[in-house]
Amino acid sequence: MVNLVVEAQYFPSIHFFSAIKNSKTIFLNDKELFQKQSYRSRCSILGANGVLDLIAQIDHNSPRKMSKIGLNYTDRWVEIHLKSIESAYRRSPYYDYFSDQLFAPLLQKPAGLLELNEAIIKRVLKILDLEIEIKRYSLLESTSEFQNIADEIHPKKLSLLQDNKPYTQVFGEKFVPHLSILDLIFCEGKEAIFYL
Repeated sequence: MVNLVVEAQYFPSIHFFSAIKNSKTIFLNDKELFQKQSYRSRCSILGANGVLDLIAQIDHNSPRKMSKIGLNYTDRWVEIHLKSIESAYRRSPYYDYFSDQLFAPLLQKPAGLLELNEAIIKRVLKILDLEIEIKRYSLLESTSEFQNIADEIHPKKLSLLQDNKPYTQVFGEKFVPHLSILDLIFCEGKEAIFYL
């Protein structure tokens, strides 16, 4: 089985988990430079007024390497994100079951973006009952065979991605694809694994 190298996404997209679901190990790319307007620091949820992008506030004074990107908590963005997610999904069937687990990494306020994203990914893998080991790309041996899928799932490349299979969403009469895994988990619970 080929090792997958992926970017560490913030509340990753459904496509991210579809891409890794059959992997034994994934390597988060800690060597890359941070890319603005990517899923590394943003996610998309579906609210009453349509798609809402939530953007984690990075420390713009930190080095550009992904392993060194710090988070800036002065603007209270964590509280805004939690309220936005609650507003969008509190009426969904599984919000009460999984919100505490999914919000825990945010409430811990880790210093770095990579640490936050890794903690979120681990929580989602546990909810989905996916036994995938997470390692850092810097630990991948040079002789190892790997496939780099970082940047394949990007907000500016959505037209190249196949739409997710429809499922019942909280808002909207028409299905909205390309959202964060939050949407699928809160709407489908443990059954989310069958939609990947």
